[in-house]
This record gives sequence, C-alpha cells and structure tokens, in this order.
Amino acid sequence: MQTLKKIHETIPYGTATTEQEILTINYYFLQMNNNFARFKWEDWQDPFKDKKDQLAQFIKTNHLKGKTTEDYTKLVEYYNTL
Repeated sequence: MQTLKKIHETIPYGTATTEQEILTINYYFLQMNNNFARFKWEDWQDPFKDKKDQLAQFIKTNHLKGKTTEDYTKLVEYYNTL
C-alpha cells in the first residue's frame, strides 16, 4: 500500500479566505509473476480472471467493499488458498 496526501484549496464565493482540505489517497499493489501492478477495487476481476466466480461469491458472502486494507487482504488471502 502506498499513501498519497494532497492539499485541496478552495476560495468560497464572496470571501477572502482560503479553505484547505487534506485528501488521503491509498494505492494498493499486487505482485503477480514478479511484476507489481496497481490494484483498484473496481477492477478486482482483471488480475483474478481464473477464479472470478469463486471470488465474487466470497466478496458477496463476506460483505467486502474495498474501503479498508483488511478487505484487500482478505481477498488476496482467499485467492491464495484456491
């Protein structure tokens, strides 16, 4: 996992002050065949095409949403047991 933090600045209409917001973006990586690739939850089927149906059932059964590191870890650990 790699964490990236960005500052987002906005100036609301009619004010002279700047509002700042810190955005935290987490990137997850998979190592497959000695290559690292960025892994997005929305695209989980791409690297796991061979076990797609079993993983889809696992995600549904365990209510994984891809919002935490634990969700990614559970998915990869289950894949490694297949």
